[in-house]
Amino acid sequence: HMGYGRHPNAASHRCTGRLDNGISFYDDRNMESKPLPLSELTLAATAFAALGSEHRLAILRRLVRAGPVGLPIGDLGAAVGVTGSVLTHHLRQLVSAGMVRQKRDGRRILCRVDHAAVAALSRFLVAECCADMSRQTPCDTEHDLG
Repeated sequence: HMGYGRHPNAASHRCTGRLDNGISFYDDRNMESKPLPLSELTLAATAFAALGSEHRLAILRRLVRAGPVGLPIGDLGAAVGVTGSVLTHHLRQLVSAGMVRQKRDGRRILCRVDHAAVAALSRFLVAECCADMSRQTPCDTEHDLG
């Protein structure tokens, strides 16, 4: 699954996380902007809001470093200097936004980053890069975001 997670007000909608899945942001004939569907904007805003805390950003970056196996919650807390209920609160925000996944492993809880969701959020940022430039001026920005 490649999504940002479930927005608190979204009863049954689950984002595919593919903001580059053929949605046309501009009509090639007249270059008029077409608004992104609200649900995708809302889901992206939810993910960005979850990353709006230094602690949550540090948690996510540490989990990115840990790779696909992730880290036990205690090791994660020790690595970022956040423990107990504060760590639980921050992880709940990241899980709700779809950026982090948790899995019970015996008596431990393993946390890992959802790389597909993070990549989808990155693609969202650059999806319309250079869209307003003339066709004669090529975009020389590279976007290798997976």
